[in-house]
Amino acid sequence: MLLRLQPKRDERAALAFLDLASALDAGLPAATFGGDPKDGDDMVALALQRRGAALDPTDDIVLRAAWRAGRPSEALRRLAAQRQQRAEFARPVIVGFVYPIALLSVAFVVSLIAARIGVTWLPWVVGLLIVAIAAVLAFVIGELRTGGRRLQRVPVFGAFLRDLGEVPYLDVLHACHASGVPLLKAHQEAVAACPVHSVRERLQVADALVQQGRPIAESLAQAIAVCSETQTMLATGEQTGTLEDALRRAAQRRRDTAQRGATQIGKGLAVGIYVVGLGVAALTVVSFYAGYGALLRGLRPH
Repeated sequence: MLLRLQPKRDERAALAFLDLASALDAGLPAATFGGDPKDGDDMVALALQRRGAALDPTDDIVLRAAWRAGRPSEALRRLAAQRQQRAEFARPVIVGFVYPIALLSVAFVVSLIAARIGVTWLPWVVGLLIVAIAAVLAFVIGELRTGGRRLQRVPVFGAFLRDLGEVPYLDVLHACHASGVPLLKAHQEAVAACPVHSVRERLQVADALVQQGRPIAESLAQAIAVCSETQTMLATGEQTGTLEDALRRAAQRRRDTAQRGATQIGKGLAVGIYVVGLGVAALTVVSFYAGYGALLRGLRPH
């Protein structure tokens, strides 16, 4: 799924990650935090699942590699930070899309009230408008769930979807690399985590070059797989030996731009609905007073 708008679920997972990291740092026996030594390298991931924490597909790989490297608590704290960032990203996105829906709901209630005073056509107009907008939203949500291939052709959504595609790629690559997963394996997992079809296809081209031994930034540039900002940050990180930090900063930058894009899209929808609402309101007033005037004319003595 392209958008995981479940902030409460992500926050619960972040708390579980931090609590388990604290237990590991304290040297508590595995049984006290739901772990079983018989699980081997999967003990941390399985302990989290027993606690009800929602894990992403790549979390198992990150936690397994971190356990082998003797750094499970560090990996847990990184994953917790990513979950918290994802929750913080989700809330304004939800608000941005809920506000237009709230406006439509109010407009429909007002149209029902107007129908009681004689403007009988208004509920039909507002109802048709709601159906049309619902169809558009259903298309958008469907595209977001399946990778946004057609939605990327819409200008206002293109950059937004590109940022959404880069964030999980950078997050997974950062988490895997920091946890000791070999870089070639880490890059394969990061590419597979990208949910946007067009971005993932270009990343796959870049991955073929990475598997041949080419630097990541150079491969991404040749495949035109990421934006220029991400490319520059990763190139600097590779050259200075700070790739891990560069991946973290690049992911945060794309998360920030995606959040602003979602807010702008939500505001655009709200403004569009508001303008249509003003038009409907104006027509309602004109229709009401026209009918009222006709009624008065009919009451005049001849």
